[in-house]
Amino acid sequence: MKTFTLIGFIISVVVFLGAIYLQFIVVPDSEIAEVQMMQYEADFLSGAITDAYNSPEYRSLFETYEAKVIYGMYLFFAAILAFLLLVYPAIKKHGIAILGIILSFVSFFIAAVHGTHLFS
Repeated sequence: MKTFTLIGFIISVVVFLGAIYLQFIVVPDSEIAEVQMMQYEADFLSGAITDAYNSPEYRSLFETYEAKVIYGMYLFFAAILAFLLLVYPAIKKHGIAILGIILSFVSFFIAAVHGTHLFS
């Protein structure tokens, strides 16, 4: 029982730190990349550049733009795993398990916002 609690708590802390990284580092970079992609596409439509979608710069911007969804999906499933590992210990009133459940809930919702198109 203590091993599930400890493993679940460690996973929930790692997922929570990943969610904070996602929220404050990856998402702003993704939004900047989205604006630059729109500018790049506008330049392509105006005729200023040719073959925009195959250029390395556009592909790099697209990868940066998609990073928030990819990281969000990983964190989404990891938060579910941490929650499942901590449910039974939390029912048995282990304090660290309850803290891990709270961290996994917060991580789950941050990941759901950015990892799915549910809130788009």
